[in-house]
Amino acid sequence: MRLDLTNPGAAVNTTQKPAVTERPTTTAVNPDAVASTVKTEPSAVEQLHAAEHPLKRDLPEEMLSPKIIALMNSQTKAAVAEAIGGLMEKLLPTFEKLAAPSPKETAELQKEEETKKRNTREWESQKVQLAETKLAERLKQKNCSHLDSNGHERLNCVSNFPDHQKRAFCSGCALWIFPREYRVLPPTVRTIPEAEGFIRELIRQGEITGATPFVDPKTGVTTHMLVDEHPLYFRVKAIESRNAMGII
Repeated sequence: MRLDLTNPGAAVNTTQKPAVTERPTTTAVNPDAVASTVKTEPSAVEQLHAAEHPLKRDLPEEMLSPKIIALMNSQTKAAVAEAIGGLMEKLLPTFEKLAAPSPKETAELQKEEETKKRNTREWESQKVQLAETKLAERLKQKNCSHLDSNGHERLNCVSNFPDHQKRAFCSGCALWIFPREYRVLPPTVRTIPEAEGFIRELIRQGEITGATPFVDPKTGVTTHMLVDEHPLYFRVKAIESRNAMGII
C-alpha cells in the first residue's frame, strides 16, 4: 500500500489484478448451409449420363437446341478436318519419300518388267510358229493321197470309240477321217450365236466342213454340236467293206 499525495486520505493498492479473457461468442450453425457447401460424389448413373451428354455439363438448357448442337458438331468436324488436313500436308513429303522405291526395288522392278516383255515376245513367237506349223500340216494333209508308193491305203481304221463308229487315221499325214458325230462345245460357248461363231472359226481353220449347234432342252444352253461327216469318209466305208469281204 502507498499513500496518494494528491489525496492524503486515500490509499492506493499497488497489486495488479489479472486480465480478464473474453470468451468467444458462439454462432448457431445451420445444417442446411453446411450440407450445401459439401460437394457430394455423383452416382454411377449421373457419371454415365454426363459422359454421354458432355455439352449439358457446360451449357445452359437454352443452348442445347438441335440447331445449336448441329452447328457445334459441324464446327467441330470442320476444325478436326482442318487440323488433320494440316497434319497430312506436313506429313505428305515424308509419305512420298517412304513410298518411293529403293534402288534395289527399282532394279527388281526393271528386271520383272524385262521378264514380262521377254515372255510376251516368246509367246507371240510361239503363236506364230504354231500357226505356221498348223498351216503346213493342213497343206500336207490336203495334198496327201493317203496311199503309199505301192498304191496301198495308208488309212488305218479305228473302231474303239464310245459311239462304235469307224474312223480312220492316215499314217502319212496324220489326218483323222471321222463320221457324223457330236462334239462338246467349250464352256464359254452357251448360246446359238456363240456356237455359230465358234463353228465358223473351225471351218476357217479347216478342222471341219460344217456343224449344227445342239441346245439342251432342259437348261436351254448350247452344249454340243453335230459335226458333218468328213468328205473322205466314203473311203473308210470302202475299207471296212473290203475287210468284211476279206479283200486286202
